[in-house]
Amino acid sequence: MNRRPHSTALAAISAAVCLAAGAGCASTQVPNEQIAVAKASVQRAEQAGASSLAPVEFQTAQDKLARALKAVADSKLQPATDLAEQANVDAELAEAKANEQRSEKAAREFDASLAALRQEAAQGTLQQRQSQQQINEMNKQAAPNTPAAPNTQGAPTPAAETDSAN
Repeated sequence: MNRRPHSTALAAISAAVCLAAGAGCASTQVPNEQIAVAKASVQRAEQAGASSLAPVEFQTAQDKLARALKAVADSKLQPATDLAEQANVDAELAEAKANEQRSEKAAREFDASLAALRQEAAQGTLQQRQSQQQINEMNKQAAPNTPAAPNTQGAPTPAAETDSAN
């Protein structure tokens, strides 16, 4: 009967050691996973042009990622996890700001193009009006030089009056 409590205690100690070893392995995975996510976010931010469009946020993300990598190398797993998560957030912010900058630039360019088109349309309309006015003026000037239109209302014309008098 004495054997049974001893083997139960040994089993409990073995289970505790296995759990502790498992927890140690799991906590090493967390920083690696978070670092991989942060690296991907920094890369996406760079591809979005964050290094020039959101340089402060991008540099902050890169710095925190480097510090997270150093913390992993120094076996400081919790600070590594925290820094990797912060690097991820900073990289996402840098990417969003870069995308916003590009969108605002595209909107300004679109507005400028639209304004130019409106101006061209207004000038075209003005030119069309001026051309029509010139045509009308030319028609008015040419009108006295054109022969008189025939009288179609039944009133006698001066030539007809002279013929009837003879």
